[in-house]
Amino acid sequence: GYSQKDGRDTELMYLNRIYKNLLHASRQSLDGQVMICNYNQMKSKDDGIFLNGKRVHVLLEIYSGIVLPEILEHFKKDNIVFFNGPITRLLSNKLNLALLSENQESEIFNQTEKETIKKYIPWTRKVAPTKTCYRNENVELEKFIINNKDHLVLKPAEGYGGTGVSIGNHTRAEQWREKVTLAMEQGNWLVQEYVKSMDYYYQSGEKGFASHHVVWGGFVVGSRFAGTWVRVLASNHPDGVINFSY
Repeated sequence: GYSQKDGRDTELMYLNRIYKNLLHASRQSLDGQVMICNYNQMKSKDDGIFLNGKRVHVLLEIYSGIVLPEILEHFKKDNIVFFNGPITRLLSNKLNLALLSENQESEIFNQTEKETIKKYIPWTRKVAPTKTCYRNENVELEKFIINNKDHLVLKPAEGYGGTGVSIGNHTRAEQWREKVTLAMEQGNWLVQEYVKSMDYYYQSGEKGFASHHVVWGGFVVGSRFAGTWVRVLASNHPDGVINFSY
């Protein structure tokens, strides 16, 4: 194993190698490096954002936070490429998936949008003491979640890396009931229909390859910014990767 610091150093070395190769292959044969920092370590100047005296050209958020106003100003001026964009926190709130799923037949969506929601968004609802519709059947949500755990997934509305996710068919009945009670009390959780991940042949170790599970997603907002994500997990992992829809 390795410590968090060692892991971060290894990741930086890997990203730097890829980044340098891409820059070197460009027509200008450019140079650069990947750096990890907090917002408060960066300095705003008239011509851009700087870290340790070096100009920052691309900013990728690992964890969303409150974006500094000066960062947004430089983004508007095209002084910096803000990979995640200025509305990361909004997009990271998974309750937006519940809104899409719950209203997928609404007239506010055209036919193409309705088909896109049906294809890519699993059945999703905010966990609350209410009635809803599941496959054209009216159900009491709390009772439905408890009685159909093997087909459902519970997760907090905000969070990264699968933190707090409970997969019904990997959770004992009493633990599932406790999770449902917690979700009902906190009110910032959602329930989704379980969707199996895809199989994927991916790198394992230094030179080998092995079977993995993969989920992916993509989003585009307007014409100025877009984002994608991929999560890959070895097939021998006990929990798997959940809710890929295709």
